Amino acid sequence: MPSTHHRGRFLAALACLLASGCATLRELPRAEYAARPERKGVVVDTREGLHYKFDVASFGPDTLIGQHLRDTEGAFEEYSTIAIPLESIARMQVRNTNWLRTGLLAGVVVAIVVTTVAARAQNSSAPDTGPELPPPIP
Repeated sequence: MPSTHHRGRFLAALACLLASGCATLRELPRAEYAARPERKGVVVDTREGLHYKFDVASFGPDTLIGQHLRDTEGAFEEYSTIAIPLESIARMQVRNTNWLRTGLLAGVVVAIVVTTVAARAQNSSAPDTGPELPPPIP
C-alpha cells in the first residue's frame, strides 16, 4: 500500500496537471479579433514583422491593447501596455486549454497508478510462511 506521503504527492501532481491542462495556440480569423472585449494568452504578429505575447488583451473597435507582465524584482507586479491598430495585425493566436488532451493524459496517469497499486496489493497478499527451516537431522 503506498504511503500517505506518496499518495499526497500523486494527488498534488494530478491536481497541477488538471489545473493547468494542455494549452494550445489557435489562430483567430480576422472577423473574430474583436468578437470578445478581452482575451487571455494572446500572441500577435504584425505586418511589420514584430512579435508580441500578451497576458491579457483588450479590444476596441479598431485597436488591440495588450498587457504583458514585466519581469521586475519589486514587491508588486508591473505591466507594460502596448496599443496596436487591428489593421496592423498579420496574425493573432489565442491560448486555449485542450480538455480532450488533458483528460486523456490524466486518464493514462490514473490507469498507471491503479495498475501499480493493484500489482502491489497482489504481491503483498501472498501468504508469508516465515523463514524456511532446514529439515531435521536424523
